[in-house]
Parts: sequence; C-alpha cells; structure tokens
Amino acid sequence: MDLGLTRLRAHATAILVAASAALAGAAAAAPFGGHHAPLIPAEACALVAVCAGVTWRFGERFGDFTIVGLIGTVITLVALTASTGASGPTGDVLLLLLPALVAACFLPLRFTVAALALCSGAYLWVVAQTMTFGPAALWWLSATTVLASASATVVVLRHELTATLVELSGLARHDALTGLVNRREFDERLAEELERCSRTRQNCTLLMCDLDRFKHVNDVHGHLVGDMVLKRVARDLLAGVRAIDTVARVGGEEMAILLVDCASADGYEVAERLRRAVAARHEDGPMVTISIGIADSSAAASAAELVGAADEALYAAKRAGRDRVGYGERATGPVLWPA
Repeated sequence: MDLGLTRLRAHATAILVAASAALAGAAAAAPFGGHHAPLIPAEACALVAVCAGVTWRFGERFGDFTIVGLIGTVITLVALTASTGASGPTGDVLLLLLPALVAACFLPLRFTVAALALCSGAYLWVVAQTMTFGPAALWWLSATTVLASASATVVVLRHELTATLVELSGLARHDALTGLVNRREFDERLAEELERCSRTRQNCTLLMCDLDRFKHVNDVHGHLVGDMVLKRVARDLLAGVRAIDTVARVGGEEMAILLVDCASADGYEVAERLRRAVAARHEDGPMVTISIGIADSSAAASAAELVGAADEALYAAKRAGRDRVGYGERATGPVLWPA
C-alpha cells in the first residue's frame, strides 16, 4: 500500500476509535431512557482512547488484521452504546455505518466483508434486545441493506479511483508518443542503479542517443512522419536491449539507455548493434541514422557526471560525422569508433 494511503488509513482509524471511545464514555456517564451502560466503564474508554493515540502515531506500521481488530473494537463499543437506547434504531445504523465505510475505504475486500458482517451482527444484537421478532427482523434487514449498499458503493469507487491513479501514474512516467519512460522516471531509475552499483561494486553503462539531422526529416516530410520515425526508432532500441534495461525519451529526438550490469566494452557492442538497426532501410518512412555516446559508472561519481560523460561522447560523435559510437571518459577525452 502507498505510504500516503497507509498514513491516511491510520489517521482515519484513529479518529474512528477516538470517536467511539468518546461516545461510549458519554453513554456510560449519563442515563438514557432509564438505562446505563455498565459494560463500558471509564477504564475501558480510557484504554480505547490510548489505542486511538497509538494508532494515530504508529498506525502506518499496522497490518490489515490489526486495523480489523480496531474496527471490531469500535463496532463493539457502538453496539454497547446503542444498547442504551439513546440513539434509536435509525441512529444506530448511522453509528455502525462509519466503521463499515472505513473498512471499505482502506481494507481488502475480504476484510471489508468481515467488517460488514460484524456491523450487521452488532445491529441484530441491539434490536433483538428492544423489539419483538417481527420488527427486529425488519429493522435488521433494512440496516444490513443500507450498510451493504454503502460499502459496495465505496468499494466500487475505490476500485475505479485506483485504476485511474494507476493510469495517471503510467502517463506521468511515460512518453505519450513513443511509450518509452520519460526523463523523470529515467532519472529515478538511474539514481537507483548507481546506488546499487556502489553497494555491489558492479558497473552499469549509459548510452545517450540522438537522431542525426532530425530537424531535416521534420522540415522535408512533416511532423507526422517525424513522429512515426521517433516511434520506429523507439521500437528498434527496445528490441535491441534486455527487459531489465531502461530506454527513455529524455528530449525531442534524444533518447537514453541504461544497461544494467554492463561494462563499457559490452555496452559498445550493444550500441553498435543499435546503431546498425536504426540505420537499416525501412519501408515505412525515411531512413535515419543515430549517434550514440557511451559512459560507464566506473568513470563517474554521480548521475550528473555519468550523464555528462555520455553527453560529451555523443557530441564528439556528432562532430566527427554522425552515425557512430563514442565512449566518454572525462580523464582522457572521448574515444570514437567509426561507423
């Protein structure tokens, strides 16, 4: 579960527990309809209030079973409070609706169903004490219908919202045209990979790729054809690397490739294979070439240095005539391999 959602779940549960403790305390302290709540002593209410505080502070670490246990405590307190007859059958439904909705909002479906069953059983216990069988059954059926309908609505809305958020997250991290990851996602993956390389003393290799004379393609053939070329090149690059590698669009016609567990010599072989694949004549558009700059993590102390070294090699390859691969090494200057 997302950290923000976990925190929200903890706070919502804490508020629910605190409210139930306050309600139970009020019911225990004052007579309602000639009845008291002897099963809810002040000590129990104080203990539940402490549980609310602990949940607010540390509830992010609680598992689903712990949250269900807290919701069950709330349902028990609400049922004992309702048994005083202070709120009436309609009010009792509203009091039990809150824990059912909290469960529907934040817990898996099986726990939501369990909470709903607890609420329904608690309401049956309450009405059975104050009504004959016929009215009690009617009130229980009506209450269960309300609780189930409200919980089902929340579950459906939660599912739709989750699907929308997943879709939006994907759009926020991928380039809409090519389907490659975008600069933001690439920067995060690069930082994670460099941290892993530092920890395991392994290397990764970065390829910075730029289409040669791409502006000419747009000027001569139009932007629609240019977009088609970008998508074609993206497919070629993805087809030429492993599933664990990352291909990203980091600029207009600039793409970056992160090769995991790969030294520069192996990176050169990959880069050369990609260069030839892009330069191969295609029937679905104009032929284009690509220049590639290579740098491996052993030559850089940070992500910025690694990107800078690969960029230097890319610019050197451009200056040397394009359609070639260069290896960036700040200490000695870029080394070029001819096409």
